Amino acid sequence: MSPSFFDQLTGFLDQRQLLVVTRFQNDLYQTRSQLAHHAGDNWLGPECNHPHLPADRDSDQNLVQVRVQEQIQASQTGNYNALVMLGHSSKRVRRPASQLPLNDLIQILELTHPHTIYTHNPADRHPTHVGAFQLALESIRHLNANEQPTQFYGAEFWGSLDWVDPHQRISFDCSQDQDLQDKLLRVFSSQNAAKDYPQGLLGRRKANATLLNSHQADQHEAVVYALDLLPLLDNPDLQPGTYLAPLLDEFKSSVISRLKKEERKD
Repeated sequence: MSPSFFDQLTGFLDQRQLLVVTRFQNDLYQTRSQLAHHAGDNWLGPECNHPHLPADRDSDQNLVQVRVQEQIQASQTGNYNALVMLGHSSKRVRRPASQLPLNDLIQILELTHPHTIYTHNPADRHPTHVGAFQLALESIRHLNANEQPTQFYGAEFWGSLDWVDPHQRISFDCSQDQDLQDKLLRVFSSQNAAKDYPQGLLGRRKANATLLNSHQADQHEAVVYALDLLPLLDNPDLQPGTYLAPLLDEFKSSVISRLKKEERKD
């Protein structure tokens, strides 16, 4: 990245929240500063029809440019203080030995010193999302302990986190600015051509709020679940799989326990 890029970014250092994600998940917490991996792979299938793409779609670059413009439009709609698109492909993001995206993230973190970072959670079903999480974690671990964020969250996207025990997950209240959330999601028409992401994602947030507690009135209108990833920073030797294992074990144990408790006796 060029020196001029860093000169421009220094104007936004008072906003110390960064979002490290793939593609277009920009409205998770209405953060005002975003760091985005732009995945340049051809996501649209042959059945999709996007008015801004040539009919033959003979080049992935056409889709990349559409996605770039959508990302810029989202940043304007959401009034973000900064948008950084690194331009790395999904393949590169998922490649453990790839140094380019890692070095980019380290440079940005060293410049911005964010106190809060949001990214994908390590249990996400999308391999590129898991790759973005791994890059975020590794880049933060390259920082000195006193330069690392004090809050580090992994949010749900491909796959809900409702299976995690309520005491072991974070519930973010997203009740405010739901019209803005809808507008942000609808900016990405190349994504929404084949899947109704606005209705699906906003519906999940409403479902999370409604089904949060079976014996209590709704406290929020919309909720996004996330994992507290700080243990992975407190213990630099802790592997993500080891971090997740107790959560998975608790889920398995609770399901089996309920089944045994309600088992019908002859």
